[in-house]
Amino acid sequence: MSAELAVKSAALGSNAERHLAGWFAVLLVALTAYRALALAIAGLPLSFEEAQYWGWSRALDWGYFSKPPMVAVAIRAATALCGDGELCVRAPAYIGLALTTWCVFLAVARLHGPRIGFAAGVTFATLPIVSFTSVAITTDVPLFLFWAIALYAFIRALDDDRWSWWIVTGLAGGLGLQSKYTMGIFAVSALAYLVWQRDDRVRLRSAKPWIAALVAFAVFAPNLAWNATHDFPTIRHTSELSQLERALIHPGHFLEFVLGQLGVFGPIIGLMMFVAIVHALRKHSDRRARLWVAFTLPFLAVIGLEALLARAYLNWAAPATVAATAMTIVYMLERGRTRLLAWAIGINIALAVVLYHVVPGGQTLGLPAKLDASLRLRGWPEVGAQVRDILAQHPGARFVGHERIAIAEMLYYARPLSGGPLVWNPERRISDQYRLTADVATAGRGPFVIATSDDRFEALARDFRGLVRLGIAQTVSCRGCERVLHLYYAEDFDWYHR
Repeated sequence: MSAELAVKSAALGSNAERHLAGWFAVLLVALTAYRALALAIAGLPLSFEEAQYWGWSRALDWGYFSKPPMVAVAIRAATALCGDGELCVRAPAYIGLALTTWCVFLAVARLHGPRIGFAAGVTFATLPIVSFTSVAITTDVPLFLFWAIALYAFIRALDDDRWSWWIVTGLAGGLGLQSKYTMGIFAVSALAYLVWQRDDRVRLRSAKPWIAALVAFAVFAPNLAWNATHDFPTIRHTSELSQLERALIHPGHFLEFVLGQLGVFGPIIGLMMFVAIVHALRKHSDRRARLWVAFTLPFLAVIGLEALLARAYLNWAAPATVAATAMTIVYMLERGRTRLLAWAIGINIALAVVLYHVVPGGQTLGLPAKLDASLRLRGWPEVGAQVRDILAQHPGARFVGHERIAIAEMLYYARPLSGGPLVWNPERRISDQYRLTADVATAGRGPFVIATSDDRFEALARDFRGLVRLGIAQTVSCRGCERVLHLYYAEDFDWYHR
């Protein structure tokens, strides 16, 4: 940044500062080990989305129907090191969040000193959204990480204007776009800060930030090329998910999004975050506060506007928590609100304990089905074992599904050996990755083992030759999470005859 801000910036140079950084690293390792242990004890099966991403990781590409490829790359890297068990599939989540938290510590320590960086790091690590994201592998995990890396690199680039930090900013930005398209808001925040802060506005006349933007685009370009060759399915899916084509004014959705931030940050940090934003927008706020608000407010504003016009999920604005946490903790500590901060962290830790131990143990604790959030994950391993036995009885038969949830779960838990999964798509509608790339009509010759969630014998008989029933695979020991698949054997596929 400018000379004035560089003076205020606190490098991790002294022994005391290095000591504090070391303790924070130890704390992060311990927290990550605890999260991994809690997941191992819980033994939760993969969700449909996780199983789907694992399937993608077996066939890496530059894009997929609904998401860019980074989540699949992360899973592929993790499972190559430690295997395909649920804990390894989810390893990028709890390890990625630890690395993100370290970047938060570095960024805040750079501008405000390691003590405030320590407090911000601890607070970020215990946010409900971070605890929730750490238990499942989603596209938010790599987005979180590359957003935090890009923000730290941007701060360093403003500080000393080295080419290396500008290039790292661009690389992280491009990898973030390969994780989730909302990484593009980073460019909006960076531009907003440079325009807002007079002393740093000179950077816009330099080639470095623009080269960083070109680097980000170059890293992201292969996904754009993949979309172009597949009729832009990811972009169309993202647009459909937001429902902006049916945009109206929904003040209830907007209020839900605003109040939902109390759940994202925890009640105390959430309230103080709004106060800190108002303070940072004041005319005489310093440039550090302006930087934090520039990387908080645009994200919240974009997703808040989407909520007002259509709908928005709370996790869509999750990367805003990186700068928002820094801004809030600085505001609280500068005003001596240490006791309030301790209460805030304590409440968030209590919420995390519930998430890690009460939610996974819903059946053991005898919670009613409506309160047992783990039920949506259970049942598929039992069904998968039965389908795996059926496939073993028909060597050479390829697995064909109809519903994407069952296909994703069976790909993971039944592990069909003869090629990848296929989809029977009599509707002839491209609505997911399987229908985009794995239609049974393109599979060549049979035989096939077919699975549907309800009895489809008559419809299947019109499309397949030599169709016979094989029975039903279903759960028998999972209260409230019953799964049923009707299984068939077919000698060959004829064609769609709707």
